[in-house]
Amino acid sequence: MKVISIVILLLLSFYLEILAQTGKDCNNPYVITTLPFTLNNQTTQGMGNDYNETMTCNSLYMTGNDFVFQFTPTQSMNVTIKLTNTNVLVGLFLLDGCPDLPTTQCVAKIEASNGNPQLSNVSVNAGITYFIIIDTYNVANLFPSTTFNFSIDEAHTIDIAPTRFFRPMSGCHLTNSSQICIMTKNFGTQAVDTTILGFYLDNQTPIYDTFVYHLPPDGLAYFWFDNFTLDLSNTTKHLMTVFSATPNDNNKLNDTLRKWIVHPISVSTFPYFEDFENDDGGWTTNWISDIQPGTSWEWGTPQAQTINHAASGTKCWATNLSGNYLDSEHSYILGPCFDFSQLTLPIIELDIFFKTTTIDIIQLEYSLDSSFTWNRIGNPGEGINWYNTPSGYSESGWNGNSYGWIHAQHTLDGLGGNPYVLLRFSIRGGINGTDEGVAIDNVRISESPQFDLSVVNIIYPYDSCGLSNNEKFTFTIRNNGLQQVNNFPIKISINNGQTYSTEIIYQTIQPLQSITYTTQQTFNFSNYGKYNVIVTSDLLNDENTLNDTLKITIMNFPIITNYPYIEDFEQNDGYWYSTGINNSWKWGIPNDTVLTQASSGTHCWATNLSGYHNLAEESYVYSPCFSLDNLQKPVFKSSVWYKQTYPTYTQMQIKNGETHIWNILGSSNSPNWYNSGYSWTYSSSGWTNVKHSLIQFNNGKINQLRFYFKGTVQNSGFSFDKVEICDAPTASFTTYTPNKSGYFVYFQNTSQRFDSCLWDFGDGNYSNEYNPIHQYPSSDSILVKLTVWNHCDSDSFAKYVHPIYISVPENNKDVCLITYYNDNNIFIQNKCSHENNKFVIKVFTTYGTEILSKNICLTQESTVFPLNLNTSGIYLIQILSDKEILYMKVLYKK
Repeated sequence: MKVISIVILLLLSFYLEILAQTGKDCNNPYVITTLPFTLNNQTTQGMGNDYNETMTCNSLYMTGNDFVFQFTPTQSMNVTIKLTNTNVLVGLFLLDGCPDLPTTQCVAKIEASNGNPQLSNVSVNAGITYFIIIDTYNVANLFPSTTFNFSIDEAHTIDIAPTRFFRPMSGCHLTNSSQICIMTKNFGTQAVDTTILGFYLDNQTPIYDTFVYHLPPDGLAYFWFDNFTLDLSNTTKHLMTVFSATPNDNNKLNDTLRKWIVHPISVSTFPYFEDFENDDGGWTTNWISDIQPGTSWEWGTPQAQTINHAASGTKCWATNLSGNYLDSEHSYILGPCFDFSQLTLPIIELDIFFKTTTIDIIQLEYSLDSSFTWNRIGNPGEGINWYNTPSGYSESGWNGNSYGWIHAQHTLDGLGGNPYVLLRFSIRGGINGTDEGVAIDNVRISESPQFDLSVVNIIYPYDSCGLSNNEKFTFTIRNNGLQQVNNFPIKISINNGQTYSTEIIYQTIQPLQSITYTTQQTFNFSNYGKYNVIVTSDLLNDENTLNDTLKITIMNFPIITNYPYIEDFEQNDGYWYSTGINNSWKWGIPNDTVLTQASSGTHCWATNLSGYHNLAEESYVYSPCFSLDNLQKPVFKSSVWYKQTYPTYTQMQIKNGETHIWNILGSSNSPNWYNSGYSWTYSSSGWTNVKHSLIQFNNGKINQLRFYFKGTVQNSGFSFDKVEICDAPTASFTTYTPNKSGYFVYFQNTSQRFDSCLWDFGDGNYSNEYNPIHQYPSSDSILVKLTVWNHCDSDSFAKYVHPIYISVPENNKDVCLITYYNDNNIFIQNKCSHENNKFVIKVFTTYGTEILSKNICLTQESTVFPLNLNTSGIYLIQILSDKEILYMKVLYKK
């Protein structure tokens, strides 16, 4: 007993410790005692949703988990509160009391849809206890928490700080008299009329200048050093430092900015190729934001755990050659000054290896104005291996894991003819942790070839239901070259290159134009399953063969018409098919440390059977196609298992008919379906059975289902097994008063497609007879409920019945009629002389469908009625006379 008590005390102590977690609520806040104060690498996850949008600040950005700081200033002042390293949809609130108290006032708030909110120059009074709340807008239960770095400091009376190098900036136009301009902000609470700024290059002597200009609080101004210039004409790099030396500046922490100013080498001879084996190739690194310095890019031999070798040779550029990139890193490597004045359509090729966290992005960008503006080159799906971010990301780029070096290629559209072109590879990341980042090698830039055909996309056929044996291909061909082409061959294979069919296209394609072509030949896709299709242009003098060929997989899905449809994936993948961006779906035997077995048998579908799903994953598993015409109440059922980390989620989508529109099936309001909004999120804690009605899709059209998986933060993911589509029963009944003395009600079961039933007579009595007769004590109306089941589902029907007293003699049905069944024959014996000798025999399926009705007349005391049915199975026999009804369930053998 003593040991048990100690265990209980320890568990209680642990529970109370969780409840008392610092920062959880106003009773357990994180107390700030002195300024300036910083706290990094924190999260609101697990803190609970103690305060919500109905409280003091009236904000939807207070619907997630809360982190609470407490601050009591010893003197009145203005403060600035900053959050960095946050997710999106983050709220920052300053209150003069706890949010749930009616007397509390919302002093200041900011709702940052893109994250990193900041409250500037907020007035607080001495001796007042303030609470600072960090929260999120938990829309659709997808954003319950955020990571954050926190800082609070006094907003100083005079606080002048440079915020941006406006000039000079790295670029092609630097001269021996480059001008200097600094964007400066007044972070203080008092206007300033005289600002002193300075600069120096490398380790040279600082130069100061005085500017007379009225700069109000929060005011911005560009200050030009009109009497000074810099000699930046040499192709080298300099460390530029600018600073504020304004008198009486109370905050020295933000007075200085540093950045590399680079005059790149010039390149005007093409093709240009750099493998970085001899040196850094004239490429340099820098940070993007002037006020957030830091770059992890290095030139050399990569030695990280994953990115541990160059694409060729031993050298390349990489973010941290031996580890991870920096927290909140926004940086780049800058290439030479490219003179494209003699090129019409330059094209870039490179080798890239990347491994980033969830929302970090790598891009290739260009500038035509010496770094003042930068533009992204290309979009996902263009070129070759060009970007892989899923739809819905705010930026396009390379993201996640490339699983090794890949070769990428894209035209530098619109840059031909420009004499001053800068290119840079940028990484923006580290908001939600870091990874090894990116490596770049073997950069090649050249003129587009004179002759270059590519197959851009295959329009038809695509993944379809019931493809035929005479399908024609329709695809788009682009002339990337600088000369027109005509009368060229195209080759097509539907068996992964084992055999090809060749067709000549007798059309002309002008330079940089495309055509859509439909083949004359037809192809046989009639067998169900996957076809590995290859379409390639076969132009004899094609100078760029990298883009000649397009390979895709086309799935011919079977159309299911026989039900119930049951698939446990034990024999094969069931003609279910996975695809998508960074797709990790597999069919097979799970051997994850968490997902250790299938729901039934040994096989199932899962995102990565042996580990975590991929980063930045947007993937699908498509079902076969279903014709539901012969079903009255179709139901989808499955076993699912999931362990997902916010904001990863999975949902079921459905397509009805030939449309390409997919709709979300159901919501968490549907019973036995989603656990959050319109998706399955977080953890199922094991295999769980889900189901949803498909009755609205029983409209004569072909239907298809798919599991949609949106993977962000990595975890085990989602799995499904034991899929079934079946016909649910429909419960119904009618009543009438039998020829029996008393308050009797005869219940006629008119349900459809049921195997068993349960009557709730409303008076505390139950029955599982098909058509019971029940006696009530009075004529009071009473609610009767019938529930019916079949192997698919259940259904209930309820209505009020009204017993009526009948005063007639009661016959004992068990005395008059005796029946039994043997060898497909029904034997009937009449023991009562007063019993009418006319009867009706009816035969029903187990679903309640009447298939036979026969009138018979007993010419003697007993008779034999032979059953003559079309199919073996279990049937329900009903024998009716004018005074009684008998039932029996029989097994008929054909």
